[in-house]
Amino acid sequence: MIKLIDIIEQVKDENLSKEQLEDYYSMACQLRTEISMQLADYLKKEALFMVSSTEGSVASKKVAWKGSQEGQRLIELKSYATAIKSLLDGLKNRIYSKL
Repeated sequence: MIKLIDIIEQVKDENLSKEQLEDYYSMACQLRTEISMQLADYLKKEALFMVSSTEGSVASKKVAWKGSQEGQRLIELKSYATAIKSLLDGLKNRIYSKL
């Protein structure tokens, strides 16, 4: 499976053909779907973490969650979701400019 960073590096090439851009767009769309599904899983885990204990304030639970391994993964996934949206927008613009 291709990684987001690989796609970002490969699409930097300004001489890509329309077909190549479309292929990268398709790969990025598949990756966005996978990221969205993982993001949903981690958001559910966060919700369960927040209600698992009645002790402590909401703020302290959020800090504890963000410091956990799963909380760190959620932070990464949110960043990836933002990056892939920008990547898809850029690819779409480049594809349309080649029409």
